[in-house]
Amino acid sequence: EPLGNWACNQRKARWRLEEGKKSWMTEERIRLLDEAGFDWGTKKLGAGKTWEERFEDLLMFKQEHGHCDIPTKQGDSLSRW
Repeated sequence: EPLGNWACNQRKARWRLEEGKKSWMTEERIRLLDEAGFDWGTKKLGAGKTWEERFEDLLMFKQEHGHCDIPTKQGDSLSRW
């Protein structure tokens, strides 16, 4: 996995944790990444992402739901991408 994808996945996992959704991210991992100076970004999922990052979001959605029919009330801009 390219490092950029890994970093993107760390951000997504933290956002899922903060939203109360199932996530493999832990407070310990957040602490370690914070101590390393990890850039969590300031935008919510979907805002200001590159095409490649949005495509990765689409693939993750498909993996989770088994399709690419994004509901317009998904909660982020993936349905508008």
